[in-house]
Amino acid sequence: MTPDVDARAVPICPLCGAPGVPEGSRNFDRPEDSSPALGDYAAMHEGRMTHAEHLLVVARWFMHNPQMQGPSVMERYRPIVREARGRRQALFPMEGCAMQWTRARRPEVPAEKGGATR
Repeated sequence: MTPDVDARAVPICPLCGAPGVPEGSRNFDRPEDSSPALGDYAAMHEGRMTHAEHLLVVARWFMHNPQMQGPSVMERYRPIVREARGRRQALFPMEGCAMQWTRARRPEVPAEKGGATR
């Protein structure tokens, strides 16, 4: 696959293959709670992103955060990163998404049925 950018003109991150080092790799070199993939679910739901594009975002993030997964998962993502080296990737941060992901609220259960009392 041909990269979207010329590596001589735009540096490419050696870990994840994102163009525009250091700016491009900063999108992926971040903690889990601010992972760039968090906004992808709304973008996929809205038809602005494909599942394959989401996998590339996840794969690039894991290359910068290998401690988050075991070796078998990392081996699954390495070919994705290798094939997409230099390819630009649209990112959909959580703040810009129509849907905000929050923990689901548990329904209130009356105390007589085993629910918690306050």
